[in-house]
Order: sequence, then structure tokens, then C-alpha cells
Amino acid sequence: MASFKNTIIRNIRAKRFEREYYETTIATWLLNGWLTEEEATEVFVVLDEVYPPTEKTE
Repeated sequence: MASFKNTIIRNIRAKRFEREYYETTIATWLLNGWLTEEEATEVFVVLDEVYPPTEKTE
């Protein structure tokens, strides 16, 4: 649904939460059918632009 996609993209750009929160939310919304696979992919692209992925080293 475009409204869910637009809402989360707006929140990502505003940096309201940490990256991990958005990753979980996107996955949940996808599983619940609130985002299509194409919309989730688009949202993850925005997420990567705003919060570039970092490699975790131990």
C-alpha cells in the first residue's frame, strides 16, 4: 500500500528511529501484507541512503 510506504519513507528521512527499528518494521509490514515486495525494496533503498549500512566487526 502506497500510504504505508510513504509513511515509513517520510519517517526514515526524518531519522525518527535507529536503522534497526526500520529494518524490523519493514520486515513486519511486508509479512503482514502492508507492503509489497517492490515497495519494501524501494523502502530499503531509501533506508540505505539515509542510514548507510555498516559492517559490524567483533
